[in-house]
Amino acid sequence: MESDGTDPDSSSASPAEKTSTRTYGSAHRVPQKRPLSQAFKHDVAVLRGVEGLTQGSAGKVLGVSAKTISRTEHDPDVQEEIKVLRERWKGISQTRVDDMAGDTWSMAKDFVALRDSKQFDNTMRGIAAMEKVSASVSGEGQKVEMIGVPPSTPQIELRILIGQLLGIGSRGA
Repeated sequence: MESDGTDPDSSSASPAEKTSTRTYGSAHRVPQKRPLSQAFKHDVAVLRGVEGLTQGSAGKVLGVSAKTISRTEHDPDVQEEIKVLRERWKGISQTRVDDMAGDTWSMAKDFVALRDSKQFDNTMRGIAAMEKVSASVSGEGQKVEMIGVPPSTPQIELRILIGQLLGIGSRGA
């Protein structure tokens, strides 16, 4: 009986020379990835795009691995849904901030009239937070103001200063 090289038992190699530990049969089949449902894809889009969960956290919520979440996120339909949901959320957030702005400024004015510095400070912190949300959802970049030590007068070269201290004068070396 001739060996065609496909049956491991009919190999011409002696048992000591066999290097493969691979077994044949149904015991070691790789599970097939099943297609993901539209509902699952929607859940991933909501958890990642609107809720802002990490891949690991979204996976725990949905009972799957972070790798499954990552694979699902790369689906063009899911990416488009995330984009749409984020745009919708931006509109909702901006509307709510706008609705609260007048009342919040009135509240700050009331605390000034009451001379309640603590409540005024808390209200102003809330207004600052609302402004951050508003800037974020509108796509406006945040301004960063750098405050530090003002520049000093022009610096004198160290060798000239040392020369003056030692009485050498200001001429070069």
